[in-house]
Amino acid sequence: MVTVQPAQEYLARPAVKAAAGLRCLCLAALLLAPLAQAQSVTVDKVRVGTGATQSRVVLDLTDSVDYDFFRLSDPERLVVDIKNAMMQPTALPSLPLSDPIVRLRHAPRGDGNLRVVVDLQVKGLGARHFLLPPDADGNAGYRLVIDVLPVAMAREDSREASEVEASAATAVEAANASTTDAKTDAQNLVVTDAAAPTTSSSRSAPSSAKPIMPRSRDPQSGVKVDFSGTWEHEWAWGTEASESQKFESIAQPRWDIRFANGVDVTAILRARIDGVGDLGPNDRRPPNYSDVTAPWFNSSESELSLRELFVDFSWGSADWRLGKQQVVWGQADGIKVLDVVNPQSFREFILDDFDNSRIPLWMANVTVPVGDASSLQLLWIPDTTYHELADLDATYGFTSPRIIPQVPITALREPDKPDDPLSDGDAGFAFTSFAGGWDLSLNYLYRYLDAPVLPVRVRGPTTLALEPEYRRSHLVGGSFSNAFGDVTLRGELAYNSDTLQPTNTLVNEAVAETAEFSTLIGLDWALSMDALISAQILNSYLFDHSDVMARDESEQTLTLLYQQDFANAAWRFRGIGIHSLNDGDSQLQLKLSYWWSSELQLWIGADTFSGNNRGLFGQFDENDRVLLGLEYGF
Repeated sequence: MVTVQPAQEYLARPAVKAAAGLRCLCLAALLLAPLAQAQSVTVDKVRVGTGATQSRVVLDLTDSVDYDFFRLSDPERLVVDIKNAMMQPTALPSLPLSDPIVRLRHAPRGDGNLRVVVDLQVKGLGARHFLLPPDADGNAGYRLVIDVLPVAMAREDSREASEVEASAATAVEAANASTTDAKTDAQNLVVTDAAAPTTSSSRSAPSSAKPIMPRSRDPQSGVKVDFSGTWEHEWAWGTEASESQKFESIAQPRWDIRFANGVDVTAILRARIDGVGDLGPNDRRPPNYSDVTAPWFNSSESELSLRELFVDFSWGSADWRLGKQQVVWGQADGIKVLDVVNPQSFREFILDDFDNSRIPLWMANVTVPVGDASSLQLLWIPDTTYHELADLDATYGFTSPRIIPQVPITALREPDKPDDPLSDGDAGFAFTSFAGGWDLSLNYLYRYLDAPVLPVRVRGPTTLALEPEYRRSHLVGGSFSNAFGDVTLRGELAYNSDTLQPTNTLVNEAVAETAEFSTLIGLDWALSMDALISAQILNSYLFDHSDVMARDESEQTLTLLYQQDFANAAWRFRGIGIHSLNDGDSQLQLKLSYWWSSELQLWIGADTFSGNNRGLFGQFDENDRVLLGLEYGF
């Protein structure tokens, strides 16, 4: 049950002073009539509450409205643009909100619309929204309801309006509740500080940043089809080479099909066209893909593929997602420790957003509730798809000795890739829990490493062949996070039983096997309601290190992120730097974004590298670039 408490009241109190005469009064009425008509709807109250399974935000309105609902990420937030509406703020104290909702904001838009933003504590949550008409007793008027809930519960409601209103009975009751009633109800409400920081993370549900503009069939049919999508265009100019790195457009149409029995089907296509074609890969079917996951068509200039296709349903006490999808573990910024379920495309190294570069896999993903505050996620992944590496002669082809063995190679063989879905598949689980204010997880994955091992073998008197292959490994790890006022402490741990490290000798085929233990500690500090700074330190330790390995026994990497929203969240600056203490090389990404409208985002940015060619970042020291881009949601 969701308990909703009064949160904030905005009372419209228009006052009209007496005019000098009837003529002036009529003239003023004529002049103000269009404005009154354009802003005829007022948000009277904003209420928020939480229950065992979901959180709810209710906007009490003076009339029916048209609105757009969509999501934005980094940090995660839900946005509602209400057409021809206004909200008159009052000087109320900061609102105590309930996890996962950490803040509510609003701002008038230049087009006469009102924007309401719901800031969320974590990513990967689902959302449901609907407009309720006035109740039959006249005790409640129009209400815009936003539910925040686990993804598997985020079903678009296809029932009749009366049934929807019945399911929202808590919101109706709270609309009539007094402050005293709310205090009584608050005994069942878990609240957090409204100023708690939003954890900035590169982890998110695959479509978390995509606008949702429903265009539905008649709900009487029992099937509801929503069509949405994005078109993104980005131009990258290489400052060292004085030439374009890419001039790329990516369109991703999406269909969400909702059945009356609670089964949902989601399909996302991807079409990519690049006018430069220097990023690769150029293979018609890149060798890292399985037969069922490979793009329908691929070249260095274009790609057409089924991005995602999955079905959601509940069976017994479990929530099921079957099909081609992304699964995100961990919350690290810019680097990965636990986020290894899906492989990644390295066409642009790690410059692209992980949501875009992560490669969806065919899998079974089952989540079972355990008690009131825990859940168990079970994964079976028969898809034998691995990292997509840039061609060696491409802009971001790897050359660092940390990846490529530095021995004379005269031949390059095709990778020996596992391809049996049953014997070569991956499997794992994630147990998550909330205890004593801490979000905790325990993770395990039995998998093939997504990066191929690169042994060098003697195949003749004058032939040294590089023969890529894949090896098994066990990952055991976990994560933790907690908010302390304006600061969030978080961390990730991962033990990999078998990693293969390049060496500078032909002994053991130029590779050495060792276990690895990685730890990441991060601090997120909310400087203000619109500014966030985040710092991380990553330590990677090899248990069986030797002097012939290309990397050190213990290596440390630092990251620093700064993010600032301004002008009523219409503008955003984001900068993230990654620095290797061992190699002394770095990567810096800067981006300034402007939301022209709820559908159109524009940005300008720069990506720079520094260091020598030994390091992961320094190998691309001559690949600095500036960017111009846009994304349109439809």
